[in-house]
Amino acid sequence: MKKLASDKVAATLSQVGPTLRALSEENQTLKEKVAAFQKRDRVEKIATRMEAKQLDPSSSHEEKVAALLEHGDLNVVDKAIDLSAPQIKLASVSDHPGNPSSASDAFAVGLMDD
Repeated sequence: MKKLASDKVAATLSQVGPTLRALSEENQTLKEKVAAFQKRDRVEKIATRMEAKQLDPSSSHEEKVAALLEHGDLNVVDKAIDLSAPQIKLASVSDHPGNPSSASDAFAVGLMDD
């Protein structure tokens, strides 16, 4: 069996503490980065579900993501989306006469076609 000099053992042991602390800090940093990526992924999925149900149609996908990233409890938002019904546009109001996409014009054109 090979014997180690006590000064080499002491030098090696003196490096253990700082090395373990550095690895622990790096591990903590990586955990925080993973958590941020997981939150971003979840927020993207929630924003996509909001768009599928046409919730908050005035906001873009990026605006929804930004707002959700600031929100504290995503579980509440997720549950609210589960409970909400899809938003359906039944009619639109226009100040432009003769707008062919208005409901009244479509009705009039439908009557004339018969």
